[in-house]
Amino acid sequence: MTTGSVRGVASDSSGALIPGASVVLSSRNTGESSLHRTNDAGIFVFLSQPVGAYTLEVSATGFRKEVVDAVVVQVGQPTTVNVSLQPGAGSESITVKGESPLLRTEDSDQSSVVNRELLDGLP
Repeated sequence: MTTGSVRGVASDSSGALIPGASVVLSSRNTGESSLHRTNDAGIFVFLSQPVGAYTLEVSATGFRKEVVDAVVVQVGQPTTVNVSLQPGAGSESITVKGESPLLRTEDSDQSSVVNRELLDGLP
């Protein structure tokens, strides 16, 4: 398995969920992108995404576009990106830059990525 997933919730600044928001996940390595819409509960899910760095853009009518620059997909692990949209014109946007957390609190699964050099060094 060399894929992971990206999931999250789109809400407004008061915490209300935003159904039907447009969510675009773009690979920073290949430039390929996927488009999904949030469901009635404001949830979006991108399954089986190749490992790598991505940019996530969320937009909805009456809100500023939110861009999350540092989305990292790792092998077999879900990446959660919850987005809070601010009221405003669609031509405005907010860019969020940051790192993925080292501690995952969504589940208790334990896993690690083993690089090729470590495997080659085994007896």
